[in-house]
Amino acid sequence: MEEKVYRHEFKYLISSAHIPVLLYRIHGLMRLDPHVGENGRYQIRSLYFDDHDNSCFYDNENGTDHRSKYRMRIYNGSDARISLERKRSEHGMKQKEICAITRDQAERFLRGVYLRDAAVQEKKLQRLTVPMAAGGLRPVVIVDYTRIPYVYKEGNVRITFDTGISSSNALGSFFDPEIPRRP
Repeated sequence: MEEKVYRHEFKYLISSAHIPVLLYRIHGLMRLDPHVGENGRYQIRSLYFDDHDNSCFYDNENGTDHRSKYRMRIYNGSDARISLERKRSEHGMKQKEICAITRDQAERFLRGVYLRDAAVQEKKLQRLTVPMAAGGLRPVVIVDYTRIPYVYKEGNVRITFDTGISSSNALGSFFDPEIPRRP
C-alpha cells in the first residue's frame, strides 16, 4: 500500500509589483524547478471537476476539513504529459494523488465518461475515477496560469509565483492553444 505523503501549503495574494523583489531575494537562496523552460516558467492548464451542487468549490471556499478536488492538468499546452489528480485536505495538510492518462482517456474525461474501461484501468486510476463517477463529477471550469517555481530540496520547500491567472468555460477547447478566457 502506498504511503500518503502530506505537506503544508500556504497561499498568499501579493501585488504584481512585489514579484520582482521577491524573485530577486529568493534567487540567491533557492533554485528554479528543473522542469521550467529557458524563460524560467511554465504554463499550467487545469480542468476542474465538480458535482451539480458545486460541492468541491464550496467545500474549498468554506475551508471544510476532509475535502477533495479533482482536476486534469497539462503543461505548456502539450498533451505529452496529461495527469488526473485528486488533491485532498485534512487537518490543514495537503496530499496529492496523481495518475498519468492518455490523450484518449483525457478526451473521455472531457465528455464525462470515466469508467468505460474500469476493468483494465490500473489501480491508481480506478481510485480516482470511481469516486468521480459515484459523486456525479463533471468538467466545470478550466483554469490557466503561468508558474515561476523555486525549490529548496534540503528542506522540501517549494515556492511558486502564479501569474496571469484566468478561467474559461470552453471545456471542449482544453487542448486548444488559445481559448477564450476571463481574468
